[in-house]
Amino acid sequence: MARDVETALKLIEAGASELAAPTRIGLSTLMLALYYELAVAIRRLLPDISFFEAAAMGELDAVKAVIDRASGMVNAFAPDGFTFLRLAIFFRQPAVAMYLIHAGADVNLPATNARKVAPIHAVCARQDLETLQLLLAGGRHGANPDAAQERGFTPLRQAIQSGNQEMEAMLRAAGAQLA
Repeated sequence: MARDVETALKLIEAGASELAAPTRIGLSTLMLALYYELAVAIRRLLPDISFFEAAAMGELDAVKAVIDRASGMVNAFAPDGFTFLRLAIFFRQPAVAMYLIHAGADVNLPATNARKVAPIHAVCARQDLETLQLLLAGGRHGANPDAAQERGFTPLRQAIQSGNQEMEAMLRAAGAQLA
């Protein structure tokens, strides 16, 4: 679905000073806009963003700066319970995802929220085969191809449900099995 960025800008310009405040569900307006594919409009109004937002927006230099200062942040959780790596993957920021993986992000770390989504679930939802290969490539340190999220939903089930045979083959080659 296409988003009308200019209309969104007009609607939010009057309240631009309140954009940095968290919404009632704890997310910043920018993170909420990312989920609704309106982030470009919001970002143009914000001079400063959080590390989570930078990862989701693909602002690699900002992400590198934070990790350089505090390497432990690589596995931190955003207010919605998702990791930086999952945010980068879900919002289609492969350069940030690759950097985080090489910086030591735990590729199996699930969200702290009820969904329990791990990076491999996000990559399968987005059908990003290149990043899936990167996640699986770590051998015994790679992503668990059988990781279950909420209600036991696995990456292999996602591949089958979406009809993505190449993703299914990659997961099966990594040892994924239907439970």
